[in-house]
Amino acid sequence: MSKKKKPNVKKKERRNSLEVYFLIATLILLMPFVHSNKALDFNAAPRLLLFGIVVVLFSVWSLMKKKTGLPFLKLAVFPVSALFVIWSVITLFFAVNPGEGSFDIAKIILTLALLVYATQILIDEEKGVAILVKSVIISAVIATAAGVVQYFTKVSASDPDTIYAVKGMMAHKNQFAISLLLMLPFVLYGVFSFNKWWKGIGIYALLMILVNIAIVQTRSVWIATLFFIAGFLVLSALFLLKNNIKEFLVEKRKTVAISLIVLVAGLAVVFYILQVSGTSSIAKNQLSSTFSTKSSNAQWRIKMWNASLQLARDNPLTGVGAGNWKMDIIPYYHLNFGGDYQNWRRPHNDFLWVLTEKGIVGLLLFLAIFGLVFFYGLKILFNDEDKSKLLLTVLMLSGIGAYVVVSLFSFPLERINQQIYLAFMMAVVISLYFKPETKKPTVKFASGVNLVILVLSLFSTYYAYLFLKEELSIKKIATAMNANHPQRAIKLCDAAFTPFTTIDNNNIPIKMYRGVSNLRLKQYQLAYNDLQEALKSFPNNVAVLNNLAIVSSELGKNKEAIGYLDKALYLFPHYEESLGNKVIVYYRNKKYEKAYEALLSQDTRNPNKQYRNFKSGLEKLLNKQGQH
Repeated sequence: MSKKKKPNVKKKERRNSLEVYFLIATLILLMPFVHSNKALDFNAAPRLLLFGIVVVLFSVWSLMKKKTGLPFLKLAVFPVSALFVIWSVITLFFAVNPGEGSFDIAKIILTLALLVYATQILIDEEKGVAILVKSVIISAVIATAAGVVQYFTKVSASDPDTIYAVKGMMAHKNQFAISLLLMLPFVLYGVFSFNKWWKGIGIYALLMILVNIAIVQTRSVWIATLFFIAGFLVLSALFLLKNNIKEFLVEKRKTVAISLIVLVAGLAVVFYILQVSGTSSIAKNQLSSTFSTKSSNAQWRIKMWNASLQLARDNPLTGVGAGNWKMDIIPYYHLNFGGDYQNWRRPHNDFLWVLTEKGIVGLLLFLAIFGLVFFYGLKILFNDEDKSKLLLTVLMLSGIGAYVVVSLFSFPLERINQQIYLAFMMAVVISLYFKPETKKPTVKFASGVNLVILVLSLFSTYYAYLFLKEELSIKKIATAMNANHPQRAIKLCDAAFTPFTTIDNNNIPIKMYRGVSNLRLKQYQLAYNDLQEALKSFPNNVAVLNNLAIVSSELGKNKEAIGYLDKALYLFPHYEESLGNKVIVYYRNKKYEKAYEALLSQDTRNPNKQYRNFKSGLEKLLNKQGQH
């Protein structure tokens, strides 16, 4: 009698695990190592490109498998997220420069795709959460080791600014601190749930995360960490009250005790490090100003938030368009900062950022995504009895809450790493909340969703390639211009510029570099044409206005030149370069009295080299005119 073949369960598990390992290994373990020192922003473009490649490959994989499912897409959070993407695209029709919204659109498309696929693998693969948590623990060990090494080798007690050298594998210390904060929920779950040496590694990672967050001295992350701890305690109380508190405390008493010991040990290690490095006074200053609104840092943010609210009030429904805040905020600077020059790229508050660029509709959709995930989490806490699920839900909700808090002071919405961690935290909550239905969506539906994701992620990946190409070219352009090679700079500008990449990471239109290069070659008409294109890309850029005035003057268009300078000085009344150029244009046009008035408007406390010569020369000319 022949034996019946048993279903190949191990093969199916191995296949599912392979998907999990691919998605998590690339985005959690590989991503931090992806950067380019040749790019203006070391991380943004390279990591967006990797993100796109991973999502494209996973969507192709999903299409080839023709797997039934994706029933969880019926949950409200997914159509709301899709509407947020669609609305973000719609806002581009109201933007001054639609191409500048490409980064934002590409990023949120990939983040939504990750949310879908992460939810899928966490539902299908029982070991998915364990693989994710272990990967985060390994990543935390590597990142925190880099942070400690940077602290001891680069930070000087005599120079507080050297603390900015501690950035782990991120582009900035603040983004490093935020990434560590978002690792906390996963690492803590490992400490509570794993045994033996994985628990030990988790405890070490937890200790090092707390130490690094302390020594990096990012105040918004300190506040968010306190909120995370408070949120964890409050939400824990919810499921402890509905379960046997004594039983849970007895079961986890060792882990709770170890966690408290780690917290105390972390404080001791931080104190020791600050004492040995001689930076305790810097830390004290940071700590004392954390909740102060009078510090210069807080004052700058408050002024920027006021300016952003004024911009939002003038564009309430659709906003100014995705990616266009940096251009449209400039006319509001002088109302809040006086005449001082400002060059901010984002308002350091993600909710204000969404409001100003996507209007009240965009903000409501954005808030709804978080609200729905918190709703799912609370439903789990009130209805589920599985202690492991309850603990995981509490930690994920606390982590998402900490993300929201830090979003009030910074811009995690822009950074690829932080969007990946947010998507995974949300996916964990959604996968725990979702209850499979008897009637499942057809293969056709799932294939359709995967096809849409593939097409959109291909666009996002193509944009990421263009973005990286632009970033690599910008540094070369700067090198060519500094070496006085304008013709090479022009060729590089042509390679960098596309309809999707018009402005660099310093808020300079690429066409302006081309215009300045032609100006150096004395090709004034070509320079004029380039700078007009630059002005279309960024109508409120004072550097473009200033250079257009110079070229217009060379072409004999003095009235037009004065118009550009007047606009520049309206935006920034104390912009010295425009004041200086106004003197020259009026002088060339023999309007000496107006030239003299423009000269006296300059900063007489710190005059430039030509100030005294111009002043004495103009005074002589005015005296001669007075004699006649």
